[in-house]
Amino acid sequence: MERHVLVMDYNTTFGRAVLAHYNGERLQLEDVHRFENEPIRIGNTVFWDILRLLHELKTSLLRANFISELESLAIDTWGSDYGFLLTDGTLLCNPQRGQEMQTEEQQAALQHCSAATLYKKTGRLPTASSSLFQLFTQNQKQPVLFSLAGTILPIADLLAYFLTGVATTDAASASTTQLYNITEKTWDSTLCKQFSIPKTILPEIVPCASCKGTLTPAVCQELSIPSAKVLSVCGKDTQCTALAVPAEPDQPFLFLQCGISTLFGTELQEPILTKQAASLGFSNLTGYGNTVTFQKRIAGLFLIQETRRYYREQGENYSYAKLVY
Repeated sequence: MERHVLVMDYNTTFGRAVLAHYNGERLQLEDVHRFENEPIRIGNTVFWDILRLLHELKTSLLRANFISELESLAIDTWGSDYGFLLTDGTLLCNPQRGQEMQTEEQQAALQHCSAATLYKKTGRLPTASSSLFQLFTQNQKQPVLFSLAGTILPIADLLAYFLTGVATTDAASASTTQLYNITEKTWDSTLCKQFSIPKTILPEIVPCASCKGTLTPAVCQELSIPSAKVLSVCGKDTQCTALAVPAEPDQPFLFLQCGISTLFGTELQEPILTKQAASLGFSNLTGYGNTVTFQKRIAGLFLIQETRRYYREQGENYSYAKLVY
């Protein structure tokens, strides 16, 4: 019997929905929807339009079900950003874009814990856009958010929550927050205390590739589609890239993931937390099966993306191919 799975892939500039058909021998991929992901600036704050992204997700579900009845759905996105939910599950506010954080705020946060300690605990060097520094800064500026919040969810898990009502996160997404202890494989209580982040707002961590839940009756009725499972895959796209590399088990490999920035790295069984790894700018992130995605960020396609955005705002919608050639 043929199986049909919808894969939602969001990045910081666009999203796409791919329908996968598998008959036991052959895997066929079919694009069903593509859309822009455009953040919105209000004053000095930039927000992700999470409701628009949810609308595109529902559009993708409709189009995919028109082709084949789905067995399951999976979502991956970029890392570090998150949304607040009230104790009753209501969305508190639009998620902020962490890339807009200021270096001065990062330096202030660093006074609470050294970079070397952070690397030993989380496998990552301090970055202003990490959930850790975003939450610390928000708690300084908007403490009311923390008094109202029941939980926070990374973007992939937030979108899945809208479909299932289940508020959990996967280990891959958790490892991007810099609140996840890469060796103990759980939220780090010491970091939460040092940065004044209530551990109670951090969601339950579930294994990658587990079933998060199913589409709620309300969603099925709204879209007139049958129920389907929603899988908690690697919510961060880089770990999905590492998993998809066609290498044999125990065979060393390198991957290159191209985007606004480019990531290259490999997959390991244990993190590398040495001074040399830190000095070279490598990060350790949890992947499928508790593997470690060992990666480094290098120059990418940011200039091309921004050039295309600039011309589109002027009314000239150039394709990437035309910009390059």
